[in-house]
Amino acid sequence: MTTLPSLAATRPAALGITGDPTALQYAFDETCSVLVGWQRRDGVLRMLSPTAAVVGGVAGLRPGDKLRLVIYRDDVVVRDCRVTRTTLQGVELVHAAPGTPALQ
Repeated sequence: MTTLPSLAATRPAALGITGDPTALQYAFDETCSVLVGWQRRDGVLRMLSPTAAVVGGVAGLRPGDKLRLVIYRDDVVVRDCRVTRTTLQGVELVHAAPGTPALQ
């Protein structure tokens, strides 16, 4: 018998996303990419909502960095994003319209 918790027990109950708490949140564990300049970094999409996302497995990003999030689902979706903060769950992103300043 093992004393390890189940996979469901290790997932956080609520992702600490800053912003509108009433926004719908969808949990994922699928491959995505982050484009920073000309560099592509692969990561894991942990959470996606209409206004925010959490990406795990991408290091070296700081709050205020602008990037493009590439989601590989039925169709490839590319979204302009800005890093709001980093947590143990991953990098928290907020969707930004093209041409918006990095720091608001």
